[in-house]
Amino acid sequence: MKRLRRPLRLDKPESEKTPSGRLGRWTYLALLFCLIGAIAYYLAGGLFVLSADGVVLSDRHMVAARYPGTIMEVLVQEGDKVEAGQVVAKLESFDTVKTIAELSLRGSELDSRHEELRAKVANISEILPLAKRTAAETSEAASRLSEEAVRDNVPMRVRAEALNNSFEAVQRATELSAQADVFRAELKLVSQSQAVAKDAIERLRAIYDGGLVRAPATGIVGSKVAPVGTVVERGDELLEIFGGSKFVLAYLPDSYLFAVKEGTRINVRAGNQSSIGIIESVMQIADSRPEDFQNTMRPRDRSRLARIRFAEAPPFALMQKVRISGCAFGVCWAD
Repeated sequence: MKRLRRPLRLDKPESEKTPSGRLGRWTYLALLFCLIGAIAYYLAGGLFVLSADGVVLSDRHMVAARYPGTIMEVLVQEGDKVEAGQVVAKLESFDTVKTIAELSLRGSELDSRHEELRAKVANISEILPLAKRTAAETSEAASRLSEEAVRDNVPMRVRAEALNNSFEAVQRATELSAQADVFRAELKLVSQSQAVAKDAIERLRAIYDGGLVRAPATGIVGSKVAPVGTVVERGDELLEIFGGSKFVLAYLPDSYLFAVKEGTRINVRAGNQSSIGIIESVMQIADSRPEDFQNTMRPRDRSRLARIRFAEAPPFALMQKVRISGCAFGVCWAD
């Protein structure tokens, strides 16, 4: 018992010290070094190491209502692949159908008026030469009668009747000529109105398309899909389609001490998935980070946006959050 309770000697040789003591000191130093390194990286690591958040996107196409109506049927759901021109929904619009009917009725009225004017112009065209010839003949007869009146003592009544006939014939010819000009001018305006009405009807019918809503591009249906029964106005979003090649929209901090250049190859990671990306453009615009990317320990900040394309088909899903890395002190090693 005395041997077990013997106190440790302070002058114990180094060779007699226990290995567990040395291991504890090294473990403590290692943990302290890691803590200091973590604090230093948190405070200043962003100055030297490329580390940014991003989200996987593709070109977004909004399918919007082109006229007021009610959604009667939705033929797709989130995640479905659609082709350009494919019917994705059906709308019903009483106002649009009414407008098409009114325009069609107006078009029919213009067609009827056009035929009426054309017939009048044709009729006047046949009568006018005869009226002009009659006016010329009666004028000539009145002039001849006036010359003979002095020599043959023609009664005043006969002379007055001849002059009156000449006046009426000339007046009739003049009226017919004026009517022909008016009808031709109106016919021209009606023809122009017909063309405008026809074009308006064709455009409106093409827009309405029997109430069918078609996909503007090939892609994947996004999460925004309006439910059946929704009353929409012109321009309201019905659903969204993501098409084209995937890319990353990255939010770059402004604190780097090295330049982030276009064409730089970087690593894109999310969990155990990774891919090589190439910085396609560093946009001349900054935007607030999404809430998922905000640091609760720091105030909300704005970051410069960068578009990153993938070197090959990526394994990431649309709208997936990713992490950008692969550069430090201006040197990039992604491959």
